[in-house]
Amino acid sequence: MLTTDSIPHAQIYYSLLKEVKSGNAEVKIDSEILKHLPDFPKFAITYSVSEDEERSVVDQKLMQESLDDYNEMFGTKFDMSQIKAYNTELSDRLARKQNKYKARSEQLDLVIVVDRLLTGFDSPSLSTVFVDRDPMPLHNTIQMFSRTNRLFDQHKPAGQIVTFRSADLWKKTVNDALVLYSDGGEASAVSPDWQKTETAFTEAIRHLHETVTEPDLVPALSLAGKKRFAKAFQNFDSLYASIRSFTCWAGKNITDYGMTDKTYEEYLGQYKNVMAELSKSGDDVDNSEDDPDYEYRLKSFDKSTIDYEYIVALIQEYISGGKDINLFRLQKMEEEINGVHQEPQRIQSETWCSHAETLE
Repeated sequence: MLTTDSIPHAQIYYSLLKEVKSGNAEVKIDSEILKHLPDFPKFAITYSVSEDEERSVVDQKLMQESLDDYNEMFGTKFDMSQIKAYNTELSDRLARKQNKYKARSEQLDLVIVVDRLLTGFDSPSLSTVFVDRDPMPLHNTIQMFSRTNRLFDQHKPAGQIVTFRSADLWKKTVNDALVLYSDGGEASAVSPDWQKTETAFTEAIRHLHETVTEPDLVPALSLAGKKRFAKAFQNFDSLYASIRSFTCWAGKNITDYGMTDKTYEEYLGQYKNVMAELSKSGDDVDNSEDDPDYEYRLKSFDKSTIDYEYIVALIQEYISGGKDINLFRLQKMEEEINGVHQEPQRIQSETWCSHAETLE
């Protein structure tokens, strides 16, 4: 969802997105996205149109044009006399709760709004709200953030708010709202900035190495040592996933922080073995500070299903003398075999060298 501070502003965004999708803008859609989602992005717009407003004629004309686009996209027949019905269907389509909206052909990727849908709208699959407006009153801020705080699947363990203006002012507004509406609580919902996250990530790698200097030494650790290792790896894993959501991560790799890809994979394998061992041991969780989170789900690694079709595709790719084969490429090959995912992949978005504010 993208929310703006005015109807004209929302209309400009809609027009720009149409230019991008038609290929008539400098901004181009990534070819990897189009390979799997040829119709991306599918978007719509909604706002309140009043016959008494000075701009009403213009707003109604542009709204009808957007309705025509929507009708062409989904085979509907909405006009200005059916705005209420349009908004109802738009909400249902975004919510994806009904079976008919679970197919890609019936889904939207983005809706542009001013104030509509910022309250009383429940869509568990909504991952991100982009905000191009100044901070709103505190209760409106909480309402807006609540649009994306529902967990959905493994691709949406948390919601995101991406602000385009007044970052520091928004951060203060969010924290003020939380203090007011969380019965005096002072926890911040705004994720740390790049510098703090990078520092914490570097420290997490150092601590992991200190806990066990080499991955192959993990099996020889005591039970208490394995617990400390598992907890250290979970902290590292969480920060590794977080730091990769920043624009500043572009062009970087874990090797820039003193760990090779091979060592990371070996640590990962040992962590899985340790967690399996701990779960089978029946050892009572004593809630000590060294205990790992037994419900923790890894966030930073990719996984693929290695089956017959996967291997055949891999061999064909190799024989054809294509580009270097890496994990990302293999995963994409698998996706091509199995078809386009019905649900969009979690997208990390940011506007400055900081990632989205994360609601957990």
